[in-house]
Amino acid sequence: MTTPQQAPPPSPSPAPPPAERAVTLAELLANAGPAGYAWPALRAAVTAAERRGVTTLLLPGPATGPGPAPVEASTLAAAVLRATRTLRVVVPLDPDRVAPYNAARILGTLAYLGPDRVLLAHPTDTANASVDAARWADYVAAVRALLDSFPRTAIVADRATGRYFDAAGLAPHGYLGTHHRVAGVLNLPRPPGGPLRTWPDDAPRPAPVPAQEAAR
Repeated sequence: MTTPQQAPPPSPSPAPPPAERAVTLAELLANAGPAGYAWPALRAAVTAAERRGVTTLLLPGPATGPGPAPVEASTLAAAVLRATRTLRVVVPLDPDRVAPYNAARILGTLAYLGPDRVLLAHPTDTANASVDAARWADYVAAVRALLDSFPRTAIVADRATGRYFDAAGLAPHGYLGTHHRVAGVLNLPRPPGGPLRTWPDDAPRPAPVPAQEAAR
């Protein structure tokens, strides 16, 4: 008599992806003291945070008080991107101080170091909360247009003729918005990765990391 075969047990459901977790630099270095802002200690802190599952680091904006800011955000962002593998950095740029062209240069250069890991902070997440929605939207549109204005397909790099790019492949008209005008294209080929994202406008806000855990 043949024994009926038992059906195999059902496969366990796949585990849900880990929730995104964000931490500010101040929270990350809460217990470190002034020496924590030196690069060796800071590098150890960000790499340890990445291992613990922190996904996003919010960098500080320009100082608003009499003293200087502890770090310059874009310089630190470059170092953090090189020291980590997946950690995203949120870079604060004041629209009143940084023109769209300069912002595109900064963010595009960072994107070469960490494709899809660089986000532009909304001014309400920085010291400048006075930028209205329409002006902010136009600022972001200008930066995105500039980042896309020099497609990599336009690069020729022909040594024999000394021709670096094909001008016909560049965006022809710069950017004309409601608040910003930019003539011409960015002098940086489009960085790898997707379109520039902002924080938190079109990026889901991760659950904050408890301060005591962030500073561990």
